[in-house]
Amino acid sequence: MKRRVFAEAGVLALMVLLIGCDEIKFHGMLNVHEIMTFAKSDGNVVVNPGQFQTKVTLGLVNQQKQIKMEVANASKPTVIELNFDKNIQTNDHFVLTAAQLNQNFDLAGDIVTKVTQTPEQSGTESCTYQTQEMVCRGVETIKSADSDSQALRDLTTAADELGLKNGPYPGPYPGPYPGPICHQQWVTRPGYQYVRFYYETTTKDITAKFVQGDKNLADYQGQASDTQKVYTYQDMCH
Repeated sequence: MKRRVFAEAGVLALMVLLIGCDEIKFHGMLNVHEIMTFAKSDGNVVVNPGQFQTKVTLGLVNQQKQIKMEVANASKPTVIELNFDKNIQTNDHFVLTAAQLNQNFDLAGDIVTKVTQTPEQSGTESCTYQTQEMVCRGVETIKSADSDSQALRDLTTAADELGLKNGPYPGPYPGPYPGPICHQQWVTRPGYQYVRFYYETTTKDITAKFVQGDKNLADYQGQASDTQKVYTYQDMCH
């Protein structure tokens, strides 16, 4: 069962995010106060003042820690990728300098993580299970198969494995092959099971500033949310 995440979750989540071991997608608003220029290897990107819906993805791309911004300031979002090498390991406040970002601004912000749970629920859910069943093949299969068929070859192999090629059940069909040949076989069947569970929602709120000297170039506020179904009990599927 998944354990409750306490206040330390904010610290651990930030460590994961900015170290790049996971990918988190924030949806929020970028408020640009002054013209911003983002340096790229294939040319600079300029974002004019305004408020824009912006998706921010924190994660790892080709072993490189990265902040990817998709700014909806045109018919096609402007994509900005900020790469960095710094690991944040102390608390939920982070600072990435211009030198660390290879940009002309610093980026500072906070990430706050909250975890909520619904009351426990119960019910019946569909499931699948495996069981062994007896499968038999015999005289009628042989009669309907010609000498080159896969069915005949399978039956011959089964008879050899069971030691029945000259066994006591020759059946009415002429030849050395036995009558019915039966064996256990695993099959998958649909079923139902009784379960108890709750839903756990992890919400991450981010606030960040793009700062150049004494100037606040832009602010960003966003949120990432993930809900998981956590089982506290699962009966056998039958």
